[in-house]
Amino acid sequence: MGVSPTFTTFCYTSKKDDSMYKDTNNSIAIQSKQWIVAALIDLMKQKSYPNITIKEIAQHADLDRSTFYRNFKSKEDVLRLYINNIVKDYIRMLLQSE
Repeated sequence: MGVSPTFTTFCYTSKKDDSMYKDTNNSIAIQSKQWIVAALIDLMKQKSYPNITIKEIAQHADLDRSTFYRNFKSKEDVLRLYINNIVKDYIRMLLQSE
């Protein structure tokens, strides 16, 4: 699965935490998140977002559902991570062009 090389290494944490994201150096967790995000984006090319299940995302990423839940609480969290990474990349590009 192709994932943008600029994919950020942030993990979604519970809303009870002070910050939405925390850094991780765990390469396995980072790779799992990349595969999950890529799987969701790929599935969204095939069917509408509301009709995609977590089971499908996990299967498409060749991961177990428990791995999904270890990294995300919902498919909304996956989409949120993807969008936040796009925004961060865009802001980084704007700052570099100044």
